[in-house]
Amino acid sequence: MEQKQKIGRYEIVDRIGRGMQGTVYKAHDPELDRLVAIKLLHTGEQGESLLEGGESRPAIPLEARISSKLRHPNIVSIFDFGQFHNHQFLVFEYVEGQTLRQMLGSQGSLSIVEICRLAAPIIDAIAYAHGEGVVHLDLSPRNILVDRNSNPRIMDFGLSQFSQSYVQQGDEIKGTPLYMSPEYFNGTPLGPYTDVYALGASFYQLVVGEPAFGGTTISEIANSIKHGSADFARLPDCEHKDGFTAVLKGCLEKDYQRRLQNGGQLRQAFDRFLTQHPVAELRHGPEVHSTVQFLLRRMQRKSDFPSISRVLNDINRMTGEANSASAEKLANVILRDYALTNKLLKTVNSALFGRAGGDVTSVSKAIVVLGAKNVRNIANSLAYFGKLKSGGKALRDAMVRSFLGGLLTRHLVQRARAGDAEEGFICGLFRNLGENLTAYYFPEDHSEIAALARRNRGNQFAASRQVLGVSYAELGSEVATIWGLPESIIRSIKSPGTEPAGPSATPEEKLRDRAVFANELCAIVGLPGIEEQDAALAELLGRFGKALGIDRDFVCRLFAAGMDKLAENADMLEFDYAGSPFSIAARAWLDRVGGLTMTQTQPGQRAGAAASSTS
Repeated sequence: MEQKQKIGRYEIVDRIGRGMQGTVYKAHDPELDRLVAIKLLHTGEQGESLLEGGESRPAIPLEARISSKLRHPNIVSIFDFGQFHNHQFLVFEYVEGQTLRQMLGSQGSLSIVEICRLAAPIIDAIAYAHGEGVVHLDLSPRNILVDRNSNPRIMDFGLSQFSQSYVQQGDEIKGTPLYMSPEYFNGTPLGPYTDVYALGASFYQLVVGEPAFGGTTISEIANSIKHGSADFARLPDCEHKDGFTAVLKGCLEKDYQRRLQNGGQLRQAFDRFLTQHPVAELRHGPEVHSTVQFLLRRMQRKSDFPSISRVLNDINRMTGEANSASAEKLANVILRDYALTNKLLKTVNSALFGRAGGDVTSVSKAIVVLGAKNVRNIANSLAYFGKLKSGGKALRDAMVRSFLGGLLTRHLVQRARAGDAEEGFICGLFRNLGENLTAYYFPEDHSEIAALARRNRGNQFAASRQVLGVSYAELGSEVATIWGLPESIIRSIKSPGTEPAGPSATPEEKLRDRAVFANELCAIVGLPGIEEQDAALAELLGRFGKALGIDRDFVCRLFAAGMDKLAENADMLEFDYAGSPFSIAARAWLDRVGGLTMTQTQPGQRAGAAASSTS
């Protein structure tokens, strides 16, 4: 049997390419069972950064330090760094797809609409990098990869620098000449505005089909860039031409002081273009409310929203395909996120999924034990909960309440055989998506909505419409659609929850009704007075009791069991069960309404008999 070539522990599969700084290989990581891209640095490149201050140990290359600082869904992630004989190597996420340069070669120029669809996330990624104090300094169609889901990914930070400490190095030209700004050739210091120019030159070439400035030698290209003018008349005629041209002109100003200064300014200019010249094809659907679009743009400016969007969208898009490779695709998506991988395995081996036996050690095995659909549901839940639980105190408490809503929904679905119990869990977990997103991204608006709702007998639908211009349900369902969540979850989010469907309910309606009931039950805990709580419980049972076949006594037992399960999973979810204001209020409500003593008050203890009914 032929022995596989290795770089460190990584088994070489194929050589991808070779550049100024190193050779890139496609490789297999046998420990985490995933494909990676390895950049083996050339000796010359390594020698410049190998030693610092006369030390004998290898120094970490600047590219590795910069790449590890950047965590964005449209930037290729770095996984590892190591030493192989006399060379250093960097290990990156392996992204299957083609570069913009390859796209241009295979299909020719793109339409402005197609460019805009790619430009928005690219601009967001470079704005994020600039916000972290990093300039790329080698942006071009060659260094932007479009993956199999049509998501652009910026790669190759080999020439990048921390902008606050960067000084141009003499007369040496490093980069891709056709996309270099005038300051490369006139001695002006480089900066974030240099990346803006490179993006403008790249977008111009993609839409026109040829570079903005030409030449066959470095000196000819430099002369064209310093003294020539881009011919914007070559852009194809369409209703968006003038607005898109204005953005390009802001990028390609020869005087960097008149140019858009960084990715943030470029993003603002691009947003203005989309507002003044709406590109209909970029809308998420014909029914999207203008206020929802505005809120989505505000959320997109937060560095974490693109991250959670990417994770959830990839999970749901890949597993939604009806083909035999979906399980493998799901595993590869999850393995890209080390934290998500660890939490998923911890969850699968927890009491919540006791049938796994506690010995699941890989995502692939989790899929075998639980099935791709269940693992997808768990990954959705953990990605959502993990990202948003880092918000303020009010949001952390709301996320605990949402998780309990998911647990209660899961049991109600399981009890009635009303569908897939794990799908019921995420229907319950995501029911309040719009409210939780508002609490995370717009906390002041959330506080105002909560105050209005308290004055209006808890009517958050009307209160959120009054403050945001749209309801929580409309905002949440639109984001859920963008994330690619299953239609059953989207319907649960959209539902006003006024009346259950009744005996002839469809499977999706049964899931929806139980998710609505479970979350409204959890919301009762937060009402200010005993009389209001009792009235709300009576009203809730009046609406759902007959349809779901439940009464007050069952509700108390259900809630007690759900609280026990919540306590069991507190450590896994990394929240303070004992100190959570919601948990404290929920235990007090349960003691009063049900006259029951909780079987468990601290996380990590074994659940009692009441909790076992949800298993």
